[in-house]
Amino acid sequence: MAMTAERIALGTSAVHVSRVGLGLHAIGNLPPGSEGLAHDLIRRALEAGIDLFDTAPEYGQGAAERRLGEVIDAVGRPEIVISSKVGYLIRPIRRGPLVRRILREGLTNGPAGYRHLWREGRRMSRSALARIGAGRVPGSVADGPRRADGLRLGGLVDWSPDGIRRSVEDSLERLGVDHIDLILMHDPEMHVREATTGAYRALVQLREEGTVSAIGIGINHVDAAIRISTAVDLDAVLIAGRYTLLDQSAAMTLFPLAQRRRVTILAAGVFNSGILADPRAAPFYDYARAGRRTRARAAAMEAICLRYGVPLRTAALRFTAAHPAVGSVILGAGSMAHLEDDLAALERPIPGALWRDLMGAGLLPEDSVAPAD
Repeated sequence: MAMTAERIALGTSAVHVSRVGLGLHAIGNLPPGSEGLAHDLIRRALEAGIDLFDTAPEYGQGAAERRLGEVIDAVGRPEIVISSKVGYLIRPIRRGPLVRRILREGLTNGPAGYRHLWREGRRMSRSALARIGAGRVPGSVADGPRRADGLRLGGLVDWSPDGIRRSVEDSLERLGVDHIDLILMHDPEMHVREATTGAYRALVQLREEGTVSAIGIGINHVDAAIRISTAVDLDAVLIAGRYTLLDQSAAMTLFPLAQRRRVTILAAGVFNSGILADPRAAPFYDYARAGRRTRARAAAMEAICLRYGVPLRTAALRFTAAHPAVGSVILGAGSMAHLEDDLAALERPIPGALWRDLMGAGLLPEDSVAPAD
């Protein structure tokens, strides 16, 4: 049975999704005029049996949701399960000094920029960081044409109950639907208190009203994911980059907790920002240029994979998808070639000896869950 044909339930909700999903970050960031390609990528995923589409207001400043909505308008809703996010409102903003600094330092990827500023707090004043946490600074600034009034669209952090409701209402409008299957709180690691109190209560109310069917979080940090998953009842946790060939940290603590609490794991970021897709052409790890040791480890993995005629990206995708705690693995593709490669990788047999060699070389833990072909 093809992996894309399998279906699983999201937590204890009535929502069922394919074991493979398509993330729309890259599709949202395709330039204006690429709507045809965006639509073709979504339609190709549907043809392959994928019905879970993960989007967010910040992906292309609303473009990902609009492009998905255009396909829904053409093919109908029953075939598509929508996952979107809250925590950011897309609003016109002015380029003040702090926004210009975010742009100048390349911190335009919204949550990734926040994480960078959080780790490197000395780069900005305490007051600037406080304003970001309070939601008074845009998380990202679109690089598209400036509007006639001189403003650009940007993501504004807003974790208030009213902000959560406005975010869902905006997404419904962009998608052209009257309900969303799964809503994830987007990058809540800096907003754990809000995510477990007012924001969560707002989503529960929206679920009771029938606007939302399932609730979860989309996050990169295992510790914060555990704190939130322990404090409130979730249907799903989308964890990005924390169960890959290079990082299995989610498997040690988050996965067992999720299984005990009947929370479905959606695994994204399987290529760790690119290095596991191509260690030479895309040597980026966790939103930054990979360090020397990380590049060397990825190169050593690739050398073993190529001895068996298996691309590293294929092994990376199959490894993440194989863990029994992973309900669905989220692909990400901005080109038809990448999507076709990933779809083929899901069905490609991989010799068991490849995994044994990776473990024998100390590149994977001895107790790793290897795909069974």
